Amino acid sequence: MKLLSPFVLGSHQLRNRVVFLPFYTAYAEKDGSVSPLMLAHYSRMAAAGPGLVVVEASAISPRAASIRCLYVNHSTLPGLKKLASAIKQQGSRAVLQLVHTGRFNPADPAGPSPVPVFGRQPVREMDAKELKGIANDFAQAALIAKEAGFDGAELHGAQGYLLASFLSPRTNLRNDEYGGTLEKRMAFPLQVAKAVRQAVGGWPIGYRFIAREYIENALSVKETQVFTARLAEVLKPSYLSVAAGTYECWAQVFPKDFKPREMYMAPEAEAIKKAVPQVPVIAAGHMQSPADCEALLERGGADMIGLARVLFADTDWIRKAEGEVKEPIRPCVQCGNCMRQIASAKPAFCAKWSVEERRQRLNPPSISL
Repeated sequence: MKLLSPFVLGSHQLRNRVVFLPFYTAYAEKDGSVSPLMLAHYSRMAAAGPGLVVVEASAISPRAASIRCLYVNHSTLPGLKKLASAIKQQGSRAVLQLVHTGRFNPADPAGPSPVPVFGRQPVREMDAKELKGIANDFAQAALIAKEAGFDGAELHGAQGYLLASFLSPRTNLRNDEYGGTLEKRMAFPLQVAKAVRQAVGGWPIGYRFIAREYIENALSVKETQVFTARLAEVLKPSYLSVAAGTYECWAQVFPKDFKPREMYMAPEAEAIKKAVPQVPVIAAGHMQSPADCEALLERGGADMIGLARVLFADTDWIRKAEGEVKEPIRPCVQCGNCMRQIASAKPAFCAKWSVEERRQRLNPPSISL
């Protein structure tokens, strides 16, 4: 089975092609440091058997963060070292995702243009001097991730966060060197990519991005195919992790009770793979069925399969896919419980967990950090 076969990612060999995707849990401490809960969670997810574990959005500076989001700085370095070690001890490779939340920053919503979030929340427009500093913050955060012992870092250009907002013609209305044409809208994400690559040398860097927005006259697959080709030249990424849509897109386009079909973002992954066939591509989007994941890999639509809430709901998914565990997969039913928890800055949990499972997972043994 290709899904469960070893895969070479740059200088690393992964035990299989399954990736635990970055999934915000609100498990970090209030000061942005690694908590015992977060350490236990990522150790458990690595023990579930994925070849690669990508730790959730970690802010490049406190002013770039969400509530109970990890910070990447020298004060949090000891915890980050333990986090990387805990993942690797379970046989997975560990990557730290780096983010500036931009327009979705609760303390200082800021972005390329003053386009309100959800049509209501005011947004501050960033100037060129600030952008240069942010590019340097990304580079310094990548160096800290490297020092912490992670096997690589991932730049977060999805969900409508800062890097994504510059690429989108919907949120980037600038008329300077950072906005207007696609070439100019790409400038800031590529500036960040260049700064990070220059800082870390050949150390592995991945990039997660939205291939398109689910809104008319917004970011299209045709544009992101051009962007990823340029990104491949500038960053030489170890992989590209493909998503689609933003928080605003989902809220504006789809009914409140809408639930995406399985494998719904596979077409976007396949389109990006065609644009940059030389770069490993991670597909995502409610990938519940091992057979469907295998079919996508076999037809060359992606190189790896990304699971977030699916593996969160059932940590035996990989063992069930390989036949080691005979019970049926416990599916993520997209009830929204985990999202409601984190929207209130409360620790995420799955509604499908038993009472005992919830107790064990949200109350881990005390760990010295």
